[in-house]
Amino acid sequence: MFLFTLFALLACFQALSLAASVEQSPLNHALGAAVDAMNNNGFLDNTYSQFFGDPPVQVADKCSKTFPSADLVAADSDLARVLAAGRVRVGVAQVAVAAPFFITGPPFTGSEVESAREAVRLIGEHYGKSLTAEFVILPPGADAFFGTLADALDRHVVDIVWSRMSVTDERAERVDFACENFQTQFVIATGNGVSTTLPTTGGPHTVACTAIFCLQTLPDGFTFQPFDSLTDVFNALTDTGDGIDFAVATQEQLLLFFAASCPGCGLADTAPLGSSVLSSSTRPLTTPRNTALGISQVATALAQDLVATSQASASGKVHRAADAEARAAFKRFAKWCEQTTLVDECVSSAKDILEDALDAIDASSSSSSSSSSSSSSSSA
Repeated sequence: MFLFTLFALLACFQALSLAASVEQSPLNHALGAAVDAMNNNGFLDNTYSQFFGDPPVQVADKCSKTFPSADLVAADSDLARVLAAGRVRVGVAQVAVAAPFFITGPPFTGSEVESAREAVRLIGEHYGKSLTAEFVILPPGADAFFGTLADALDRHVVDIVWSRMSVTDERAERVDFACENFQTQFVIATGNGVSTTLPTTGGPHTVACTAIFCLQTLPDGFTFQPFDSLTDVFNALTDTGDGIDFAVATQEQLLLFFAASCPGCGLADTAPLGSSVLSSSTRPLTTPRNTALGISQVATALAQDLVATSQASASGKVHRAADAEARAAFKRFAKWCEQTTLVDECVSSAKDILEDALDAIDASSSSSSSSSSSSSSSSA
């Protein structure tokens, strides 16, 4: 059992070392921490209630919990650059500019606008800087939505993207999602005066869609007709001469559209086609192990796993193995720190993290020893 646990510890360290090449950037972490704060203080609920009049927004608890330490943010990082510039350029796809998410003013407003603006403000406030959100509306490229947003990040035209982007594994290969800030469902809408009970015969029945909506699975007898924008989808749904009586969008989008432009439209009496979480995103960061923050993140993850392993075991050998691994890891991290621009801060941070881990491992060992002594006394 001891050898198995020791091998597991070593495998854990190797995996964490490799993971250092795909850690998220300082700006991404700060953005996640800001959204987490907005979720906890009710800002997201209040904002979506203001623009949608709906119940509280549902978000997953997967955000960064703390802002990156200012001492560990390298001068050439994305976070340091926006703090120095005093602005964060927020990318928005032109096809996604629609009320109540994004309302072109002046001034700009909408649920997405106010949320992004508050997140940027909180980042600046945390670091004692005046930081404002500068919205950049991106005209469509070959891909009117995601491709346009990802390209803008790649070309450093924008710093972050906040544009109702659904989180998918495929998209995560090009952008780093920061924190889920909204959950929604994809539903079928019926045109003006069309029955909300979907037909089971005839067809094929045409369903207007755009972007990720076109990737959903339709009931038998239905087929998608893609459009360039959500506005075009709504126009198709209300055009009685085009043969399109159905459309797919989020429930929030459709209910607002019905109230404003199509009171005779409705939601189909069928289960949602799917659901999605929306997230802001940043430019992917590679090989951050040469930064103080990246090393701190790897050290923290290793320390947490070593402590968890020692706490889950009553074996003294496991505790000693975890202790030895923590001490050896510090030497390795110290060497990594020598390649950064913040050597002293990096070493100090790794030392603090691993010393805390050693204290916790020692406490687990003492607790296990006390329990064993107690058991022996009881048995006697």
